[in-house]
Amino acid sequence: MRHSKLLFSLFSSLIYIFSYGQTCPTIKDNKGNEDEVSISCGYFSGGENCLNLTAQFPTFRNTDDYKVSKINYSPKTAFNAGVPLNTFGDDVYLKRLHFNDSIFGGTPFSFSFYGKAYPSLLISSNGFITFNQTFQEGDFSTADIAGHPIPDSYLPGESIFGVFQDLDISKDSGSQVFYKVEGSAPCRTLSITFYKAKIANTDQRTTTQIVLYEGNNTIEVHINNKPLPDNLARHREAVVGITDADGDGIAAAPDRNNEIFEASAESWRFQPSGRGIGARYQWYKDAQVINSANRNYLKVCPNALISTYKVTARYNLPSGDIQEISKNFRIKYQQDFPLVKNHSEVFCNGNTSPVYQSSYNQIISLNPIGNFNFKYYSNLNAAQVGGNAEFDPA
Repeated sequence: MRHSKLLFSLFSSLIYIFSYGQTCPTIKDNKGNEDEVSISCGYFSGGENCLNLTAQFPTFRNTDDYKVSKINYSPKTAFNAGVPLNTFGDDVYLKRLHFNDSIFGGTPFSFSFYGKAYPSLLISSNGFITFNQTFQEGDFSTADIAGHPIPDSYLPGESIFGVFQDLDISKDSGSQVFYKVEGSAPCRTLSITFYKAKIANTDQRTTTQIVLYEGNNTIEVHINNKPLPDNLARHREAVVGITDADGDGIAAAPDRNNEIFEASAESWRFQPSGRGIGARYQWYKDAQVINSANRNYLKVCPNALISTYKVTARYNLPSGDIQEISKNFRIKYQQDFPLVKNHSEVFCNGNTSPVYQSSYNQIISLNPIGNFNFKYYSNLNAAQVGGNAEFDPA
């Protein structure tokens, strides 16, 4: 009996591990090359210069509900790493990060929260971030949350509390907020760290981190240290959790929901647990739509030295918003690969005419002239049969 229980426990753990992992989208050709291929003379077979591309995108979970769990302490990045916010204040919204800012490298960060896709987030000095699009930088951000555990519409909606507490991010105190993007689209993380933040009206310091996972929309909160606020603190209660737009979403860490507590080396994960969402696909070549069929595979026959194909997966969210994730595949011909194009010059009625190399510029522009052999025949059938040339090109 013990043996059976052990096997069941192990199997359940494996399911949890694999269901969580941030599955990054891929595009592969029929030879297994991922995201890019350099084509040489031996690549094609069968007389057709074409290849098959297949995209693999994960099935995500709806973000209308979340599962909260305590995990091994595993901060995503160093707490003092990234871009310093250099905006300071007490009980105030410090700065808005737009998901198309330059820090995201030209590809907007794709993230869904409680069923909606958002273009930006706003960082509060009190240890949380909000997706509320009406709050502005410099607006008041309350820290008086006593008697208001999740769920409660008094708390800021559309927010991630990690850790929501009364902080003073002042320049002279050495407190700082860092933000950092890691990885490549569409499989990045965004970390926001409240580093050595001063607990208001005390000499105590706390360091916490919020991490957003692109694509699968998972959230993590990492607590490096959070001391028990002393009696000088203005407000001693704190929250680890998330709220939806109405403030009635129930996803709070146990014993961390408007409690007076201390913690160190502690991590929490908020993982979407709604129904699975499949994707609809759209293919592009060099930014132009080439196939509108909803399928994750495509046959391509590139005729340029370098071609870039992209597939965009669209996920329909409960709010009606669409979360988009894209992936590129780059095809490059090696310099010695002959890109063949048909070309003909017709000479009629026994007339003669000089033939110049410039007549063939359209087929030699992508490769050196030395890579080509020219043969001349009197008719199309003879050319198709091949063999010895009927005329000396000299």
